[in-house]
Amino acid sequence: MVSPENVKWSTSAKAEIENISKYLMREWGIIVLTKFLLKVDRLIDQIIINPKQYPEINIRLKITE
Repeated sequence: MVSPENVKWSTSAKAEIENISKYLMREWGIIVLTKFLLKVDRLIDQIIINPKQYPEINIRLKITE
């Protein structure tokens, strides 16, 4: 089984999560930011447990699983 530490984030995904986090912290505060990050962590856990539940989609290359 893959552990959360082994999940690979794309450069754009890292930038996006950082931008969202900064926005949430600035506009809504630490509580909302923490809730958001916990939901992201839970979704990653779900993907690790059942990766077929969230198939990879690459629109640019027109690839789906």
